[in-house]
Amino acid sequence: MSFADLEAGAVRAPRRARGPDATRALVFQITTAVASYRRLLNSLGTPKDTPALRDQLQKTSHNILQLAKDAKEKLRRAAEADKSADTSADKRVADMKLAKDFATTMEEYGKLQNLAIQREMAYKPVVPQTSQPK
Repeated sequence: MSFADLEAGAVRAPRRARGPDATRALVFQITTAVASYRRLLNSLGTPKDTPALRDQLQKTSHNILQLAKDAKEKLRRAAEADKSADTSADKRVADMKLAKDFATTMEEYGKLQNLAIQREMAYKPVVPQTSQPK
């Protein structure tokens, strides 16, 4: 879809990726979500540290875990399919690279989770002051 299509008002439902594209898209979504998690984590212990931020951090974490569960299953199926003799070497290499990217991202997420636990215990969220009665 181009900008001209958008300007003309053409609205299409997003296509669902299938096969290796779906797995690649999932790994990309996880990588993006982990980057978002890191950005939120960097706000812990600052004046931006509020209960809402911590809630968003928890929601992002839950989203990452759900995406990871789906990606792990797709990668497992791809690995099993790669065991057949008629699978090309290029596909095997691409699937292994995707699995390595997934593992690297999840390892980084694990480190960020540990850091989040440390920061959440070390800092208290800033609770916005409401109008105080006189």
